[in-house]
Amino acid sequence: MSKKTFTKRSLINGPIADVFKWHQHPDAFRRLTPPWHKIEILEKADGIKDGARVTMLIYAHGMKVKWSLQHTGFIENKQFCDYQVSGPLKSWFHRHLFEPAGDHATSLEDRVEYELPFGFFGSVAEPIAEKELKRLFDYRHQVLQKDFQARTANASASEQH
Repeated sequence: MSKKTFTKRSLINGPIADVFKWHQHPDAFRRLTPPWHKIEILEKADGIKDGARVTMLIYAHGMKVKWSLQHTGFIENKQFCDYQVSGPLKSWFHRHLFEPAGDHATSLEDRVEYELPFGFFGSVAEPIAEKELKRLFDYRHQVLQKDFQARTANASASEQH
């Protein structure tokens, strides 16, 4: 089975520096985790800069799987990446790409290159993996958009008083 690429792109109504900084907040990962994903963070250190790691237990289908990711490719206000050190997939490389879209908006692209395990048998799960990635990243982008909509609304309300 070959590597697959999943991409999700959204326009976020916030300046690039703010959107990037939002991702550096210690609770950002937890905020971006959908409520239907049961995970337990075992280790999370050093934010999103190169060398930072997150290790978690993922509970799914009556099993628990340990997944360890490490960050690399940090360029402030431009990108950061994470890759699987160990875990359930044959490979995982996730680029978080940020581009300015005017003075007060950001184009955010999540690009995931992944390979499912088990060769041919893993290919049977490919449509399920694609559907789950779409669901996950739709949720993540909606959370981010709503957070920045609320921020904009709060700033407007403060200016009116």
